[in-house]
Amino acid sequence: MKLWIVDGDDGRLSQATVVMEWQTGAEGATIEKITSNTGQVTFKFPQFENGEIVFISLVVITKEGFEYRPNLNTEKDGCPVFSDGCPTQEFS
Repeated sequence: MKLWIVDGDDGRLSQATVVMEWQTGAEGATIEKITSNTGQVTFKFPQFENGEIVFISLVVITKEGFEYRPNLNTEKDGCPVFSDGCPTQEFS
């Protein structure tokens, strides 16, 4: 999963810490990554069984001097992904 982290002016934000969590019915883990100079961060998750449902959540994004505002995230079906209204994305 690739994410691009931007500031309030849509400038790509380098060296931000991004923490994601994945969960299945049987297991889960938290993964922490740092954005590149282009504001990109790539998360690689384990391979899952065919038909297995995986829930992915954004735990936090931090960078000194910046405030993460999840309600400004890209919207999916009218709801900002990884916001209070849509905290988890489901994959199968």
